[in-house]
Amino acid sequence: MSKRPAKPWLAALRLDKAAGLTPPIPTFTAADFGDRAARRKELAERRAAPEPKADGSVVDPTKGPVIICDTREQEKHNSVYDFSDLGIATVRAKLDVGDYALLGAEGRMSLERKTIADAHSSLIGGRSRFEAELERSKALEFFAILIEGTAAELAAYEHPLAAEKLTDAQRAARPAQVLGTLLSWELRYGVHVIFGASRDRCRRRVVRYCESFHRMIQEEREAGPRP
Repeated sequence: MSKRPAKPWLAALRLDKAAGLTPPIPTFTAADFGDRAARRKELAERRAAPEPKADGSVVDPTKGPVIICDTREQEKHNSVYDFSDLGIATVRAKLDVGDYALLGAEGRMSLERKTIADAHSSLIGGRSRFEAELERSKALEFFAILIEGTAAELAAYEHPLAAEKLTDAQRAARPAQVLGTLLSWELRYGVHVIFGASRDRCRRRVVRYCESFHRMIQEEREAGPRP
């Protein structure tokens, strides 16, 4: 049997460990994972009644998916993904969590887009603010962070500010700490951290996730309410 390829971020952690830079081990309690039985019941109720849109209707299974782009995504500097070449319609609306979601299911799934610089900032300087968003994401069935780069690029990222302008946290950041935080987020909040390697690959992943979730909603509606 062939061995599974090692993940890049694991390799980075091993390098830091060899250099004596051991990441802090996250600790968890039962409260971090919540009441699983209650969560399963809540998700079952959501599947039986798809999230309504603003006009009171629900996702139309006869039509293709429409992607919501959060109004806070900046149109300047080409930040907002353009899906027109992929045949996907979009609307602009404010999302409570994330940057992109499936219209009609924004209360069930969402996706957060991060450049390497954005991700590093959220992990170091703006960690508490982003963790508040991750806490809100626990109400969703699916939430993913799409990073426009690789784990190796994030681990090797150097803040562009001059050394004297860096905060203590930014100055002390190590690859093991950065990548270890992502691991702890996956465990604590149930978030999926995905390194898309490039902006275009992340853009296409948004479409694939929304299309897949749309198909799942179609199947749920065809199957009817669960007993």
